[in-house]
Amino acid sequence: MLGPLNLSADGAEKYRRAEAARQSFDFELASKLYEQLSKQMVRTSWQANSRRAFACAVFCHALAILKTTGSWEETRGILARSAKEFELASDQGNLRRVRAYQKYCQGYEEAGDLDFEEAGGSFREAAHRFSLLGTTFVEERERFEAIAAESLLEAAVNETMHFALLARFDDCRMSLADATRALEALRSLPRWTEFAPLYESRFEFAVALAPYLRGQLELRVLNTASASAFLKEALPHLKNAVDLISNNTHQMPDWKPRALQYGGALASCLASIRHAEIVEEFLERGVSEAPTLLREVRQLYDAAAEQHSLSGTAGILGAKSSAVLRDFMEGLALAIEKRIEPECFQLPDFGSIVASPEMRKLLERDYREVIACYLAGAWKMSIVCAGGMIEALLVDMLQANWPKVQSKCKAAAGKDSKEALAWTFDSMIDRCEEAGLLSPGNVYVSDSLRQFRNHVHAKVEMRSKAAIGREEALSAIRAVRRFVASRKTP
Repeated sequence: MLGPLNLSADGAEKYRRAEAARQSFDFELASKLYEQLSKQMVRTSWQANSRRAFACAVFCHALAILKTTGSWEETRGILARSAKEFELASDQGNLRRVRAYQKYCQGYEEAGDLDFEEAGGSFREAAHRFSLLGTTFVEERERFEAIAAESLLEAAVNETMHFALLARFDDCRMSLADATRALEALRSLPRWTEFAPLYESRFEFAVALAPYLRGQLELRVLNTASASAFLKEALPHLKNAVDLISNNTHQMPDWKPRALQYGGALASCLASIRHAEIVEEFLERGVSEAPTLLREVRQLYDAAAEQHSLSGTAGILGAKSSAVLRDFMEGLALAIEKRIEPECFQLPDFGSIVASPEMRKLLERDYREVIACYLAGAWKMSIVCAGGMIEALLVDMLQANWPKVQSKCKAAAGKDSKEALAWTFDSMIDRCEEAGLLSPGNVYVSDSLRQFRNHVHAKVEMRSKAAIGREEALSAIRAVRRFVASRKTP
């Protein structure tokens, strides 16, 4: 690491031992020997080489800290000191080594802070830097190759997390392709078997991310069938991740936090699958069984959150998701307490009144979001979204019956059906009434929603001073259902 030196017999022996310790990854011993060598060089007036030896001592100390504690932040601090010493010694070769390790540690530190996009970039830069490092030692070259491949795997995993959280699932597939290539590169390395469980479990965790988070999104809008399908797709990969790493923590104690994290993710996934089943059971069996079912799923989420807290990380598949869905279940409990009709959770038959399959899917999505907002206590959003659904149905009704609208309404005479899109909510109701497209029941429903639809504008809400709460939101949900059920077809 210091290059050719004209040392005394004792100094040469220390240097040989230091290099041997470093090559065998005994960084603590290497650090002590380099420090002793540095002091010996000071006494013999080898000032420049003394600084280099001291920089090597600090560098090896950083690697020792990393190996024994896994503290990325502490390691980066020591590496920064080592980099400064190598700069002062004009040792560019070793400085490049330090810079590569700095970027590698930075990636793990950013991942720990859940800054997955930045972590992905740091890992890719680390992989590039390690791939450029040259060494005559076979063991060190293999180590650099392994860290470069590991960094590429971590880059792909963190990018997958970033895309999954943004619901960019097509990008997740591309990141997983990168992870697959990185894993293949790791499998080709001589020391693969020693670290195989760590890398294989990391890959399985990455594969589980997209379906798990898609399941979470579907569950929050009460699309329980899709939620269950996605969650069950993620489940075997999470089980594999837990089994692979948990069976080896006795050999690698520093793997334990990651084992706990994967365990929390698995527990959270199982809780979410049961959550979806409970919502279905609630719809089928009514309110009498609800308290018992709610207690069961709440306990599952609490257990998942506790397991994640032991790992010292929030975990995108653990405590955070558990807390969100636990709050969701509390909203369902309040709905049960207030005796919201179970049929309100079921999708209205939009297909019977809307011809377009695309329109039907959009309305079904919006209805789930209305219910999800209600359960979360977001009364205004529930009302506004319900009003938006009525508005969409009114537009569809007007455009589907445009010849009749033109003959009955002066405002539509001689105009294209797209004119309906420019009308206000009140105008749409008026035109439908004039054309005889609304039954008496629908006229009443639409009138009840006129004031609520305008709450999308804060100033209108302030002027009207109308109350917005649970009952008003529930009235909006009922209004949508009545509108669909009583819509008058020509």
